Amino acid sequence: TPMRMMQFTPKFPSTFVRSRLGLAVASSLMLAAMGTANAVDVGPGQTVTITPGSAFEGQNLSVHGGTANVLGARMGALDSFSAGGTHQTIINADGAGFTSTTGNFVRSSTAVFRNSVLSATTGPALGLARSGAVDGNGRPYPRVSLIDSSLTSTRIGLQVLAGGYADVDGSTISGGTYGVSVGAGSVSLRNGSTVNGATAGILIISSPTIEENLADWGVMVDGSHVEASNGSAILFGAHLPSVSRPDTLLIQNDATLVGSNGVIISTRDNAHFDLTARTSTLKG
Repeated sequence: TPMRMMQFTPKFPSTFVRSRLGLAVASSLMLAAMGTANAVDVGPGQTVTITPGSAFEGQNLSVHGGTANVLGARMGALDSFSAGGTHQTIINADGAGFTSTTGNFVRSSTAVFRNSVLSATTGPALGLARSGAVDGNGRPYPRVSLIDSSLTSTRIGLQVLAGGYADVDGSTISGGTYGVSVGAGSVSLRNGSTVNGATAGILIISSPTIEENLADWGVMVDGSHVEASNGSAILFGAHLPSVSRPDTLLIQNDATLVGSNGVIISTRDNAHFDLTARTSTLKG
């Protein structure tokens, strides 16, 4: 033990003991820099891998300009954002869990969630958006892949805003209000994914904030299922006059939409949308 090392001074200093002591000091410094106040902070250029039993497991995770690999570990809330400049923010999660009160957020970052579970109460289980204004190329559009994963929230399961893109593959999304909410973003539901909400399975709203990538906005339901327990499967919000194109919805390849209130698709005043449905089942 360290106490015995202090009491015993060998005739020839041990490089092994010194090296172990140096590693211990270095580890302590790393923990102090990256894991303070029950939060793991991954900054520009840093890479952190968290596995079950890690000293970081169970803490909140903040990633800005670095790479976080969460492999089989259970974490608190996730928050990622751009650090500006050329630093990319990347999250790789496999068999991981993220639990938050106010929501888990991927902002101007790239993330892959495989076999993972994300949950929240007052916020989205997973929310995508751009970071606040920073210099240079520091505000890329967020890109997320959900593979065989689960999102659950008492409010919104998946929220995609401000140019965000979510590819949902074989995953389950559930929200106490909306399963999915999309505004100026894009969502693809594929390979047997399921979405369940109360007020609506999916809410689609327009936004004037990201005019430069209008062609990418919309929702695709491909071989997947969308349902509402107390409303319509799809709800289109009021369309803003400043937005030059309609909201889009593509339903294909044996997709199913089910509205519990006898309505598959409902609209608010001034809704403007483009609907394409083929080889699918629509049930009010």
